[in-house]
Amino acid sequence: MLQAMKSLNLRALFFSLIGTLLFHLISLFFHLIRIPFPYFEEALFGLGAHFKHRPPPLFHLIRIPFSYFEEALFRLGAHFKHRPPPLFHLIRIPFSYFEEALFHHGAHFKHRLRPQSSLNFEHYMERKVTAVNEALDAAVPLRAPLRIHEAMRYSLLAGGKRLRPIFCIAACELVGGTQSKVMPIACVLEMIHTMSLIQDDLPCMDNDDLRRGKSTTHKVYGEATAILACDGLIALAIEHVTVKTEGIMSTAQIVQAIREIATGAKALIMGQEEDIRSEGMSNVDLKQLEFIHLHKTAPLFEASVVLGAIMGGGSTKEIEKLRKFGRIAGLLFQVVDDILDVTKSTPELGKTAGKDVMAEKVTYPKLLGIDKSREYAEELVQDALGQLTGFDPVRAAPLVSLINYAAYRQS
Repeated sequence: MLQAMKSLNLRALFFSLIGTLLFHLISLFFHLIRIPFPYFEEALFGLGAHFKHRPPPLFHLIRIPFSYFEEALFRLGAHFKHRPPPLFHLIRIPFSYFEEALFHHGAHFKHRLRPQSSLNFEHYMERKVTAVNEALDAAVPLRAPLRIHEAMRYSLLAGGKRLRPIFCIAACELVGGTQSKVMPIACVLEMIHTMSLIQDDLPCMDNDDLRRGKSTTHKVYGEATAILACDGLIALAIEHVTVKTEGIMSTAQIVQAIREIATGAKALIMGQEEDIRSEGMSNVDLKQLEFIHLHKTAPLFEASVVLGAIMGGGSTKEIEKLRKFGRIAGLLFQVVDDILDVTKSTPELGKTAGKDVMAEKVTYPKLLGIDKSREYAEELVQDALGQLTGFDPVRAAPLVSLINYAAYRQS
């Protein structure tokens, strides 16, 4: 045993030295031919990221942990700063024409890790959104008192991306669960999210008139009914967890699910309070802004993947990796949301554009600028993808695509 460990360490050291030597040789080569090495970093980073998430078969054959090679790979692939080589400016050919070919060699100039599967993401989203919408429609039937249930349905069925329930389903399927088993929990997450949107739009909060391309709930039904619709959605969510999961979840799982939902909802309220208090303040720094959104936006994304993993029978290690993934995904979603608020129009967003600026809220573009905010979003993408290391790449493909969608969406 000891001899085998020594042999493994020697082989690891040998290949680590080879990687370091390769790094210095390449650096020297580019110095001699007077071409700045950073122009080649993106391709190398892409190669490193590609192999990080899917080690080549060679490493399984020689039985050397691929982690020994990661540092060398990523030294060769430092973060690129959106600078395509000057050649493409000189010959006036859009650099995007070459991206597809470069993807085939593990290089990508936007830090995207493409799923190692044949997943048709657009078709995947269409199927999942349809399934979630049908389940939500069935979850909130019209009954007496009619007006309050109409208000709940109006908000819940008004459309939307359904990202939180789809993250939940994808996490469940990642660890071996099924959509039918997790769907009640997925619906609960959308109920909680919708409740937060109704509250967010109230005159005493953001005072918004447009949500998901339609008039906000309080504009249609009045403030009193809108507030009661929030209460109704919270109550329905708890009922749904306990009633609709009977027979498919153990008592311990139900308690765990309610705990995760309650923790997420409580954090959301804390984040909203801090968000309101920060309006008009000039001394809010990046740490405070991150605190706000790690509470206001991230908790439901975190709860989504954690609950999905629990329902799918994931191990403690898998659940905790997905917890980190969900937290990063939520923060990423907010950073991109802040960018879109100042770069897109109201019709494009389906909600009032520029409202954060009008409300004098602190946002990532306000503190960092748009370009730095985008760079931060790119870093979060890589951090999130790193949490999926070790999972089956085919099963992880939906979550990889979802994180890319969250990062590069246009509304």
